[in-house]
Amino acid sequence: STLTSYYAFKDLTDEQLRRLNTYVGRCQTMLRGGHQVADVAVLYPIESVWSKFIPAYQGATSEAAARRVESVFDGVSSALYGASRDFAYVDARALCDAQVKGDALVHGDLRWRVLVLSAADTLPLEAWEKVAAFCRNGGAVIAVGAAPANSEKELPSKRVQAIARELFGAGEAPCVATNGSGGVGVLLPTGMLALVPQVIDSLVERDAACSDARSPVKITHRRIDGHDIFFAINDSASAWGGEIRFCGRGVREQWDPATGAVTPLAEGATAVPVRLGPYGALLFR
Repeated sequence: STLTSYYAFKDLTDEQLRRLNTYVGRCQTMLRGGHQVADVAVLYPIESVWSKFIPAYQGATSEAAARRVESVFDGVSSALYGASRDFAYVDARALCDAQVKGDALVHGDLRWRVLVLSAADTLPLEAWEKVAAFCRNGGAVIAVGAAPANSEKELPSKRVQAIARELFGAGEAPCVATNGSGGVGVLLPTGMLALVPQVIDSLVERDAACSDARSPVKITHRRIDGHDIFFAINDSASAWGGEIRFCGRGVREQWDPATGAVTPLAEGATAVPVRLGPYGALLFR
């Protein structure tokens, strides 16, 4: 409910302000440029809101169906963030412009192997055809709260409903359908929304993760000038200690934005012991 926050610095000393700016500057320097590396894409389901939107005398809409799309979208986003699973938002245009390469949707430097549809029953037919081709080629599609039903011109659309059967079978949610290319379609009812991170974990390994799945640590991954950068934050007011595991060949360096210290790591470090202070952060390269 906070639309705008105005923060005053009058209670901070000049030295504290310099430390704050240096800390943020170091993080920005390390994370600037390149592109996000995330296997998971979450659809922004605006077309599904449009098809249900009715203006109200007070507030944007009183239509429960439109509010439900918003609720499922927010719920999926919160569940993924709470489970420390990094993801990207995509819209219908991004789906139409993406190419299916192997088991991935590719958009420029971005590659997604899992697409999550949040109460999305309406998309342009071109986007639905791309989603179907993605799953047909080995990709994973998870739909929560609704199955494909409508195109931009037909509500309902027989072709879109046929795509829904291809992706998820003819059963009721919850259901799982697979194909000969390794593609999988998962249809979940709204009440099982919290299981989305677990379903994704069963399909795609994380690039980096804490050994303790309940840890408050969030990790994002970027690729900049041929280097992989991982930014890990402790999203809690209590210190945290544990191990962060990295896939592939691991990481070589640890950077501390609070001190500027760069610590070399053993070559091929795939399991790094870490201690983070309250709301602390570290970068790994």
